[in-house]
Amino acid sequence: MQPRIFVLLIAMSSSAIGAPSAVVTKAEFGARWPLKVNQATLECREGGQIVLKANGKTYWFNGLANGAAKRMGWSNLEDIWIDDPDFGIPGAKKNIGPLNDRVQQLCR
Repeated sequence: MQPRIFVLLIAMSSSAIGAPSAVVTKAEFGARWPLKVNQATLECREGGQIVLKANGKTYWFNGLANGAAKRMGWSNLEDIWIDDPDFGIPGAKKNIGPLNDRVQQLCR
């Protein structure tokens, strides 16, 4: 591998290294769990971007991360976000507030 390419790869990956993160689980949140997966990692990124990692994929979690998702290759959170049939509007999603509260404590 060319030295310049190696340095570039390190620089590109360093934004995630040491980023504040927390593992959250369905067991921890119980009925308030809003995702189709049983466990995820919330991660604070540079510039206020928050991502969620689950099953080997990275999903945008907040608007800033959504804006960078295409460029970064991040998946759409809605792919794993549960619909809330009790809300009364088709397509409405389950409240993601409990996860947002957790990540806001983390990203300070």
